[in-house]
Amino acid sequence: MKNKWLCFFFCISFILVNSINVRAVSGQKVVWKVEPTVVGDEVKINLSLHNNSSREVLFQFATNKMYDYVILHDGKREVYRYSLNKKFSKSDHTLKIMPGQTKVWTSIWKNETPVHSGLYKIKARFLPTKTDPNIVFEKIADNQFILSNGNEVFRNIKIKQLEKGKYRVKGEARTREGSFYYSVDDGHHELMGETLVKVNKKEPNWSKFSFNLTVKNLKHTNKHILTLYERNQNDGTFLHQYSILLKKDQ
Repeated sequence: MKNKWLCFFFCISFILVNSINVRAVSGQKVVWKVEPTVVGDEVKINLSLHNNSSREVLFQFATNKMYDYVILHDGKREVYRYSLNKKFSKSDHTLKIMPGQTKVWTSIWKNETPVHSGLYKIKARFLPTKTDPNIVFEKIADNQFILSNGNEVFRNIKIKQLEKGKYRVKGEARTREGSFYYSVDDGHHELMGETLVKVNKKEPNWSKFSFNLTVKNLKHTNKHILTLYERNQNDGTFLHQYSILLKKDQ
């Protein structure tokens, strides 16, 4: 009888321990993201892999092709594939990402032929040949961006650097509400939060504007991207985005 109770206790303990382990493993997450940013006539594409777990994660590859992505117009017609006409050499190697670490790849899409205005979707796939089976991981990420052949709201944007991190922005806007917003980022992190700018006239009239801005966080990057935009009054989504690199003079 005593042996039966010991056996019963052992089984219950084994189930509880494994239940705890399953819950712990299910919380070990790696996040694969794709973030496009329209900068003039180019689209800057940041692909990132963040280890949100408490352990190092290993990914094995058989070639130097670690990811691929496609760009679709209106979510249907493929207009670009990163791997098309590229040669990838064989290269058995391992990528190690420590807890809390983020690995970032940057790619530029500059279509040599005219593109249609509208909504574009980007789908990116991470391509390891072997992954830690105990890690929760989604290998496909997607995002959207808008291209416009001639922005309907912003034009003649000029940038002048006053001193390091300080700029004067001038241009013309034709807004629905008599105002617009801007923010600054480095392609990875927000450097300046959303700021409201009011103009004198609403559409259909063009109104000149000028404002100064100061980017304070200069430690980790020397690339600043200014984005001008309106917001949809109903759902808050961005409209008529206009992104431009902040350089010395433009």
